[in-house]
Amino acid sequence: MHRLGGVGRLLPNPHLLIGPHLRIEAVLSSRIEGTMTDVTQLLRVEAGEKPSPDEEADAQEVRNYVTATEHGIKRIREGFPVSIRLFREMHERLPDKCGIPSIEDIEEGSARFGQALAELGVLDTEVAGDP
Repeated sequence: MHRLGGVGRLLPNPHLLIGPHLRIEAVLSSRIEGTMTDVTQLLRVEAGEKPSPDEEADAQEVRNYVTATEHGIKRIREGFPVSIRLFREMHERLPDKCGIPSIEDIEEGSARFGQALAELGVLDTEVAGDP
């Protein structure tokens, strides 16, 4: 990943490298939630192809992961800090919240708050503090 970051700085559009890896990660991460979409199905949905009724919900859930992550990447590029606020913004782009409770519903400092941060991918709460 570190090498990709270095190469990405040399490209006029580093999203060309980030995009495919983001989609692979979204597919793999969403499998934890039980989705059965693969990268090919995701790309077809993004291209406007209508999935079969039994594939539609899974494909849309993976697409939502991509949308939320792209939002986070965009905000960081704009200079927004990696923070709980950023993760809240990203979380709001997930229509069903993927079974993760809203951070606002969890008392800060509780064990469940820490678990929610872990589920959102925040490992170091010092880095994730609100700006």
